[in-house]
Amino acid sequence: MTVNPFNRYKQQYLTNPVRIFFSDRVGMPFYDEMIANPLYYKRTRGLTYKIEYMSPLEYLRRIARIHTKRVYGMELPATLEDEIQVAKHNREIINQLKQLMLSGIPIDMLVLDYARNTQEGRHRAYAVYEINKETGSNNQVKVMVVTSSG
Repeated sequence: MTVNPFNRYKQQYLTNPVRIFFSDRVGMPFYDEMIANPLYYKRTRGLTYKIEYMSPLEYLRRIARIHTKRVYGMELPATLEDEIQVAKHNREIINQLKQLMLSGIPIDMLVLDYARNTQEGRHRAYAVYEINKETGSNNQVKVMVVTSSG
């Protein structure tokens, strides 16, 4: 069952000075096909998904759990601060994303794939975080969360 984000976050939309809109697609064929054919992916690949809304920092915290960093030759868990450093490293991308978001053009939703230990959307999440900080908004990010069903 699809949850209407307007009803779920009605207060957020009414009080936010800036609204960021997310499309119903990821922009990557594998995930867009999963959205179009969920039963096929569940039966043949054992994958399921759900759409969640979360704060940009929550998304960055969750992706830190699936990433590692190399310190003195050892693999250690990444932290929220590590993810923020990686995301904000490329100012040009962050600025372009912020400009797109503020123009009202819907952007592709983010992915958090626990089945394959991957993510797509760190820079978009950080751009939303900066917009929220600069404008006093409370925008959330739309995330496709993929899990293994078996």
